[in-house]
Amino acid sequence: MKKMILLVLAAFFFFAKSHAQQKRERFDPLNDKRVMNGYTVRLIPAIGGGFGYDILENNKIVLHQYRSPMPFFPKGVAKKEDAYKLADWAIGDYKAHGHWSNMVPPHVARELKIETH
Repeated sequence: MKKMILLVLAAFFFFAKSHAQQKRERFDPLNDKRVMNGYTVRLIPAIGGGFGYDILENNKIVLHQYRSPMPFFPKGVAKKEDAYKLADWAIGDYKAHGHWSNMVPPHVARELKIETH
C-alpha cells in the first residue's frame, strides 16, 4: 500500500512539473510588436508552437518568418523576447548583406542565448 501511495505521489509531482514547464507565453496580436532599427517587428504564432515574426518596412511585410528560422529546432522559438532577438539579428544581417535570410546559423542562436522547445 505504501508503495502504491509513493508511486501515485511521484506520478503527480512529475505531471505537475511537466505542466508547469509547458506553460507558454500567450500571443497578443495588438501588443506584440516593436520598432527596431527603422523596421516594425510584429510577432506571430509559429507553426509547431512558439513565435515567429513579420518584419515590416512602411507597413509592408519584407520578411515573414512563420516557422523556426533555426535548423534542427523545428518547433521554433519558445519566448517572445527570443523572437525579438532573432528579428533584430535578421535586420542587422539584412543591413550588412543586402538580402533577407530565412535561416539563422546555429552559432548565432547560441550567442543570442535563444531558448527552443
